[in-house]
Amino acid sequence: AVGVPTLGPHAASDGSPSSHGRPHTIAQFDHIFLAVHWQAAPALLPYNASLDAACAWVSQSVVTLLAAALFRSHALRLPAVQVHNPSHAAYPKADCLGAFASAAAQLRTQAPEEAGNCFP
Repeated sequence: AVGVPTLGPHAASDGSPSSHGRPHTIAQFDHIFLAVHWQAAPALLPYNASLDAACAWVSQSVVTLLAAALFRSHALRLPAVQVHNPSHAAYPKADCLGAFASAAAQLRTQAPEEAGNCFP
């Protein structure tokens, strides 16, 4: 459902740069770049940027939580694709943990009862 790159060059077990590993499932991922399968897109997108006033990562956290709950084991890191992000612009980062918890709680209340425990 979701494919994400490896962030920066990673070394193989022998210390050499590796970009040839097999894709593997992940639960948490950076949103600098991601590919969403067209069938998963209606459930995951668009990002709700209105959640990002105090912490710019809340809408990303919601997409990550939805991907983990709805498409378990279908978020893949693709080692052959690498992204480098050497600098960051200024953006809001106030009380991110509280904002993440609030967003997860809202998802739990919106989910069917049997799926509420899918959101931490």
